[in-house]
Amino acid sequence: MADDSKIDMKQMFTNLTSGAASGQLIIEDGVANKCIMICQEFLVDLVQFQYRCSGLTHVDAFGSLNSAKALGQSFSDLGDGGSGKVSGSLKEAIQARIDAIQELEKMLTTARDKFIASDEAAKDKIRQAMKNING
Repeated sequence: MADDSKIDMKQMFTNLTSGAASGQLIIEDGVANKCIMICQEFLVDLVQFQYRCSGLTHVDAFGSLNSAKALGQSFSDLGDGGSGKVSGSLKEAIQARIDAIQELEKMLTTARDKFIASDEAAKDKIRQAMKNING
């Protein structure tokens, strides 16, 4: 992580998944399904964006001097991470978002499954609470 003081989203969703698995977090199946669908659509966009990170910069376009080539390579590495030596590349940042969204999707699926497995009385209470929230 770039900044340890910030909340690690992937870890936060992992913790919520544990809460869902233990029955502490239950999400109504219709809501969960809509959120899961949005996660899946977002993942498709992120993966495509990550793929486009390769070749953002043409190193040769900076000129023929060694310093120009080095500068061009630095910009290229910031986009795609180079050969793994560049920390904080765009590609790496996108992968962190992909990991977090995948963990969110896992949490939503677990919470939805707990809702589906709950008894009808509990489902009715959750649905009524959702109606009260929605107005």
